[in-house]
Amino acid sequence: VAACRRRQCANALGAMIIDRWLAEVSAGSPVNFEAEGGARVLDLRSCILSDGGSPAPTSLICHMEGAAPLVLARATSRSALVRVRARLRSNARLSCTGGGRLLLTGLLLPGRQGGKRPRPEAVSAEQQQQQPEASAKVPRSDATSSAAPAKAAAKLAANKVAGEAASAPTAAAPKAAAATSKAAVSAPKDADAEPKAESAGAKRRRRAAAAKAKAKAAAEEMAAKNGVDQKAGQQGGDGPDGGGSTEVGKKSKASKEKPTKPVAMRMLPSGVRYQVLKLGGGGACAVEGKIINLKYEGFVVTGRRFDKGTVKFRLGLGEVIAGLDDGVRGMLKGEERRILIPARLGYGAQGQPGVIPPNSPLVFEVKLLDC
Repeated sequence: VAACRRRQCANALGAMIIDRWLAEVSAGSPVNFEAEGGARVLDLRSCILSDGGSPAPTSLICHMEGAAPLVLARATSRSALVRVRARLRSNARLSCTGGGRLLLTGLLLPGRQGGKRPRPEAVSAEQQQQQPEASAKVPRSDATSSAAPAKAAAKLAANKVAGEAASAPTAAAPKAAAATSKAAVSAPKDADAEPKAESAGAKRRRRAAAAKAKAKAAAEEMAAKNGVDQKAGQQGGDGPDGGGSTEVGKKSKASKEKPTKPVAMRMLPSGVRYQVLKLGGGGACAVEGKIINLKYEGFVVTGRRFDKGTVKFRLGLGEVIAGLDDGVRGMLKGEERRILIPARLGYGAQGQPGVIPPNSPLVFEVKLLDC
């Protein structure tokens, strides 16, 4: 149920997002955010030090009408990428202090209209079918309430028999006492006959035991299968001379290799910065002189996308802009990166008329399809 609710919340948040937001601020060029009377909300996520010319830290400052300036983040040359947790619901001016420039990223969300936030779309029928049926769960209170009338009826019957025995002659006393004891004994038995609701802890233990048994059975089946594959591999030969290696050897080698942690942000000697969004599957690597197939999306610092598509080129020969040539080097097949390119390694002071402004840093999100 919790996982289903998390998926619904994520889908609702994705439906509410208007657009991604990117901007570059410096000490002399602040950025103004217009909330349009509360119709838009800016959710700031991170800031990146795109040009750390000064060793002093660069601070991101938010100025709002009627409030004191607020420091949202502080970036240095050692920690260029800083997470920002701020949500702006009214007009604000973003600036920075220090000698560097900050590249800001965030999301534009719909604000409150008429005092109410717009509700997300209704859950589809397929999503409703994925939710577990709540009616299958029996509340603990229902079982308790169903057992209570049985206990009360048994107690009333016992009192009635006891009253009749007191008014009867002395000779009938043993018979009445026996009937009373019989009714008293039958009371808890009838109450216990009612179905009892299973507690949450017992359900978790039962499900954990079932999952453990299922995993054990699957492991035994896999072990038996691997044993057959290993025997076949030994009969057919191992290595290039014997005709091929076994699947067991490959799986054991893959399981022993420790997964590489994603790189948060790395700066190359040329000034290009990149962030690994998804690790590659290993194997082919983009090296100097290789022909690579690259999927890309290019953005200017304002967040506007100016180009997207796929391109094939020989790496390191200047067939693309120098910043992209440098930022792609060393990628594995299937790897995804976000590359921050300074203006001097992009389109420089000339830019692209009508598409890319002069002296504009660029942001590329790329994926290596083949090399």
